[in-house]
Amino acid sequence: MPHMKTAHTITVNEETLGKRLDKILSEALPDMSRSFIQKLIKEGHASFKGTALTQPSAKVKDMGDLILSIPEATPLDVISEDIPLEILFEDDQMLMLNKPAGISVHPSDSEPSGTLVNALLYHCKGLSGIGGVERPGIVHRLDKGTSGTLVIAKSDIAHHSLSKQFANRTTERFYLALCYGNVPNKQGTIETLIGRHPGNRKKMAVLQSGGKTAISTYTKLATSECGTFSLLKFKLHTGRTHQIRVHAHHIGHPIVGDPVYGSPKSLKGTHEEVKNLVKSLDHQMLHAAYLGVFHPITFEKIITKSPVPEDYSALLEAISITQPTDF
Repeated sequence: MPHMKTAHTITVNEETLGKRLDKILSEALPDMSRSFIQKLIKEGHASFKGTALTQPSAKVKDMGDLILSIPEATPLDVISEDIPLEILFEDDQMLMLNKPAGISVHPSDSEPSGTLVNALLYHCKGLSGIGGVERPGIVHRLDKGTSGTLVIAKSDIAHHSLSKQFANRTTERFYLALCYGNVPNKQGTIETLIGRHPGNRKKMAVLQSGGKTAISTYTKLATSECGTFSLLKFKLHTGRTHQIRVHAHHIGHPIVGDPVYGSPKSLKGTHEEVKNLVKSLDHQMLHAAYLGVFHPITFEKIITKSPVPEDYSALLEAISITQPTDF
């Protein structure tokens, strides 16, 4: 049994008798997300009258004391690395940074170093461990090839608060996506089911059945003079893996440079400079430009805007599209 950092005792009374175990605990411990409580229950950290309870949906049919134990965060087997970070906001609870394209958020067997987590362990001492071994302080993520703003929790309280905000969709996130072709509509909503591609488990796809509901809305900000490219502002209403990339491909306007979903359209009529810039890309032109969250302690809304990377900016300039700054 791991060493326990703390334990909470919750008394089941007539008011809570018969309710689901996870509901009783989440109502009594509002600073913890329900998903985290469910994880603790499944791992055997909840007990009632000396008996372990491992089913979050179990109904508690007797009165008495529930005990929920919070284990110490598992020690990290990840090295810290002095990798520069572009900090947009930081205090003792959280930090917001502009992640460059080409850096993974967390380590893996094939990529144990050079990741954002390695950099964060060097920059911040004592990051929130609630997220587990692989993602200390990480409450959401961006694909390796996607740049832009990420928020990092520096305390358990911040981790619970920020995780709830993303789960409840109270955050504001806007992405800039440079897509192939002239998108016909000024605005649009894309609502589909997204799941694993039936023929390639490393890809996601729009499915006719199965998968999870995915909703994105977009606004067309500009179209290049020759109509070869459109700059879209996407807003996420759900957070599925590769959601914007899959949705852009689904409407027939894949994101420029996307190595998985990018299927380049004809670049006929574009300048050689533009063709060369597109051919040189090794990642998608998708940038998390705007993120708004509520501070976990003061509840003040913290908004950060991050400028697009140099290669993205160079391509926009070459096709005479000005990067927007007002969202």
